[in-house]
Amino acid sequence: MRQTSFDSKGKKLFLSSLFAVLFCLVAPWGCRQVVSQDVWAEAIEKAFAEGKPDKAIEAANRFVESSPASSNVHLVRGMVYFRAGKIDESLKDFDKSIELEPASAPYNWQRGISLYYAGKYEEGQKQFEIHREVNGNDVENSVWHFLCVTKKQGIEEAKKKLIPVTFDSRKPMMEVMKLFAGESTPEKVVAAAEENQSRRGAKLSLFYGYLYVGLYYEATGETGKANEFLQKAVDQEVGGYMADVARVHLQLKKK
Repeated sequence: MRQTSFDSKGKKLFLSSLFAVLFCLVAPWGCRQVVSQDVWAEAIEKAFAEGKPDKAIEAANRFVESSPASSNVHLVRGMVYFRAGKIDESLKDFDKSIELEPASAPYNWQRGISLYYAGKYEEGQKQFEIHREVNGNDVENSVWHFLCVTKKQGIEEAKKKLIPVTFDSRKPMMEVMKLFAGESTPEKVVAAAEENQSRRGAKLSLFYGYLYVGLYYEATGETGKANEFLQKAVDQEVGGYMADVARVHLQLKKK
């Protein structure tokens, strides 16, 4: 769930190398097969930039056709489907990815987010629990687990089952952790995010603060405030999958 901010120059490099990086970092079994990932990355990102998600899916389909037995290409297409707002389709690919490479299951946090938006909260809870095995100090994982538990068992039970995190270096994630534990407030999270004035990190800190304050309000049933803060998160234009999550969340709420 971790991502970095980038400027327009950096974004061009990011888009041209997205899948080469993705294959090596998202899963430790990546890079087994040689596929021209840059070609698909450019086509997919160009389609999204032009507001043509169907074209992005077409490019992802060709990517899968190039190596249908690869766990990674199904992971990639699942992410593309999610970005296009097609939650059920994304889950099919995430499940196929795990079927082809069972060892990948704990790493597939993207699947957990899709499960949440598909209303499959118990499965989502389990996905974030196993993700903890390979990523033990990620506040985001704890929050998404909390969101799934809240939907089925209520917010107080979610607080009891909150996955503990001792250290997440990203600002303002430890304040976010306190918020979901009932030990802080949305205002304190935003204040902690605004403290980061570094050139590279300020926008990203604000993004995380706004995103998780928005999702906190979503958990407490304050939809108006949730949408307000999620829109603020999108407005930071930081890029990355979690930015897509904020955008898709707002799109789904409009339906």
